[in-house]
Amino acid sequence: MLVFIDAGHGGTNSGCVHNGVTEKDFTLAAAKQLAGLLVEARIGHTLSRWEDDTVTLEERGRLSSGADLVVSIHADAAADPAAGFLGAYVLPGDEVGQEVALEVERAAPNTLRPRTPGATLTKSIGWTQRAHNVLRPHAPRPAVLVECGFLSNPRHAAYLSTSYGLAAVGLTLAAGVVRAAEILSTRKAA
Repeated sequence: MLVFIDAGHGGTNSGCVHNGVTEKDFTLAAAKQLAGLLVEARIGHTLSRWEDDTVTLEERGRLSSGADLVVSIHADAAADPAAGFLGAYVLPGDEVGQEVALEVERAAPNTLRPRTPGATLTKSIGWTQRAHNVLRPHAPRPAVLVECGFLSNPRHAAYLSTSYGLAAVGLTLAAGVVRAAEILSTRKAA
């Protein structure tokens, strides 16, 4: 299995910048964290970028062409500083991506889960224009866009900028990758 880890933004595209955290820096650190875990799990991987480089969506699509799974890492922002939680998005009809998204959301640390009693993480799985734009270049491969938290939320930004928070995000993403490996190996065996 080969996983394409897409560290969102980079170079001239900073993404969102809030509470002293820049999205492009966070996504690169999270991508490297996930890559390290995949080395330990002996799962093949490659990154869209290893440094602060500008990589277009089309280039990302070409780079991912041999991958079995794409994990695109991002962070979000909202006008309400208390808003947000980790969410995963897939293109319609991507059954493997949806399973990965569900596993990522189930594995999310409590700090990045919704605080509303009774709220479920699975309702965040869906389609938005932004998710479509990010994931479209990777089709028809299974692909998931993970918004790891909201940098506009001071609690999220503080958590995501720590080594503990990065480790938790890496483990959360790795849980989704392991689920994809299980699904894909079952399909190949059938």
